[in-house]
Order: sequence, then C-alpha cells, then structure tokens
Amino acid sequence: MSIKPKFVSNETPGFAEIRIPDYTATGDQVEIAIKRSGDGSYLGDSGWLTNENWLSVNIQDDNGECVIPIGPSQVDPLASCLSSFMFQLFLKDGGATVAGVIKKTSVTLLSSQAGGAGMTSTVGSIAAGTTTPAPEPEPVEEPACVEEPVSIPEPEPQPEPQPAPTVEAPAESSSKKGLFIALAVIALLLVGGAIAFYSGLFDSKTDDPATATPATPTPEVSSTQPPAPAQSLPPAAPTAPTLTTRQIVQDFLATNPDTPALLAKAEEMKAEGRLDGAMLLYRQAAGKGDAKAALLLARMYDPKYFSKETSPLPNADAETAAYWYEGPAKNGDVVAQRELGRVLIEQNPSGFQKEKAVEWLTKAAEGGDAEAQSLLSQYQ
Repeated sequence: MSIKPKFVSNETPGFAEIRIPDYTATGDQVEIAIKRSGDGSYLGDSGWLTNENWLSVNIQDDNGECVIPIGPSQVDPLASCLSSFMFQLFLKDGGATVAGVIKKTSVTLLSSQAGGAGMTSTVGSIAAGTTTPAPEPEPVEEPACVEEPVSIPEPEPQPEPQPAPTVEAPAESSSKKGLFIALAVIALLLVGGAIAFYSGLFDSKTDDPATATPATPTPEVSSTQPPAPAQSLPPAAPTAPTLTTRQIVQDFLATNPDTPALLAKAEEMKAEGRLDGAMLLYRQAAGKGDAKAALLLARMYDPKYFSKETSPLPNADAETAAYWYEGPAKNGDVVAQRELGRVLIEQNPSGFQKEKAVEWLTKAAEGGDAEAQSLLSQYQ
C-alpha cells in the first residue's frame, strides 16, 4: 500500500506533524522510519544515522487523516536539511509496513535551536559582530537672547489752570458792549497765557530732547561688549528602548551559554513573568540533555500543572508533556518516570498506553518514589 505523507509546521518552534490523508491506523502507537534522499541516512533521536532506525510515535485521527506529532529530536535534523532533499517515510502498523515520499519543499519547519526563522536571522547578525547603533539624541534648541526694552516714564501732567470768572460789563450801548467784550476776552487770554508760562505747562509738552529730563536715567549699553550668552539646557539623556522577550532571548543565546546559565536565565525570565522566554530557554537546555530542564518544560504542557501563571501556552498538551518526560525517564530519573506514567494513564486509562504507563510507574516505585507506588495501587 502506498501512502502520501506530508509535513505540517507547528506555530511552536521545534514541533510539527506528519499527516497521512486517507489512512487510518489500527493501533494507538506505531513505528516510523524516515530515510533521507542522497546519502540514504535514517533519522534518529540525535541526528542522521547510517543504519536503519525505527522511532516509536503516538498517532491521532483527524477526520480520516492520520496525524503523527513530532518534536525537536525529529524536527531539528529535518529543518537542517536543504530544501532540495526528499524523504521516504516507512510506517509499521499492525504487522504491516507502508511507505510514501515526502517533499520538504512544501513546508518550512521551525528549528527549536534558534527559536524559529526570525530568531535565526537575528542571532546570525549578532554572531557576525554587527550591532545596531543607538539613535543619537536630538539637539536641544537654545533660546534666543532677547533684550527687553527699557521704558522711560513720562512726566506727570500738571493740572490745567482754572479760567478767571467772566465779568459782565453793564450794558450801555451795543457798540460799547461789543468793545468791552472783546477787551475782556483779550485780557483773559493774556492772563491764561501768563499762568501757563509760569506753571511750566508749555515746557512739559516740548519735544526738544535737550530740555526733557527723564525721571530715571537709562544706562547706555556699549556696542563693543557682546551680550551675555543665554545658558543652554543640557541635552536630555536618550531613553533606552524596551526589549521584547524574543530580543532578550536572542541576545542571550548569542553568548553561547552553557546549561547552568540557560537554566538560571530561564528562572530569571519566569520571575519577570516572561514565560515564553523561559520556555525557549528550557527547550535549549533540554535539547542538550539536561533532565531538570526537560522536567520543567514538560510541566508547562502537563494538564496537572498547567495554568496561565505557569505556562505561556493557550491550552495544556498531555502528549507533548509525555514527550519531554520520556527523555529523562529513559535515563533513570524516577520523577520523570512517575510523571510519564501518570500522564500516559490519565490520557488513556484503559487503552494501549496503560501497560506502558504501569511499566514506568513500576520503575519509579522501585526507585523509591512513594507517589508512584500510590498511583500503582490506584490503577492496577
């Protein structure tokens, strides 16, 4: 029987799926082998092998389409291959083996080592020694020097003289009366002018600068002395840009940290609430074989420990949790053995995986884990 498998990328770097349309598996777990064209290498848990290698995987059914989840151990070697490579998939299911060809050019797989395509390009530029210069602060414009005009107070106005009372002449005749009126008017004008002259009224209105005396003398400014420069404000310090979680992880990975440094930075980012950054760093350390990192990473997927305060994921994922528990469990970590057995039996308490779950719980109990012994008494 021929199948038509294909790769389907996952939004999480390091994870993908193999989908086989129009195929239904007979069991919950099958074995696959992936052979690379060109050199005939087989995909293993730690890279490409020269000998034939079979991998045990879990399968799902999605409306008649067989789905095989794969993690960083498979995605990273596949993502490192050139796009011109083709792959041959062999699938053992219920004693029968089927095969098909996968063209990698149809999808882009995101490697977990660089945190995705965007991270790869950024880390590469950092490794090459290129840095982005900080923006220069904008110059602060100095205020213009403005000379304030000096106001010269005007002299206080003198009170106007009061006109002398008019003396009416006795009416004798019309001609004499008119003469007397004219003489009276002339006399009044002469008296008023004399009063104005002696009171200085005419002097206060003169426009001659020589006779005008200002109330407050204004000091003259020498044209040879330059005006005092205005004090300029110091330039404001540039505000440091806020780095995103991905930028922080990229910069840190560019320093090529060892496993203890990865774990310490992951705990620091978790304390800051940057759970997505902590997950990426846990994955880096787990990929290097660190059992503690694998346990912490698995618990971010485990439904038992999952919450919005402990994981950046939208939902729990028991299968991925089992994947990360399995590595340290195989290396003899009793906590990982117990957690793996619990996840498997909670996911499928009466199916094929129950036997495997009991096996892991037994190993943990024999290693002295009391909680594993309690779980065995419940499920056996």
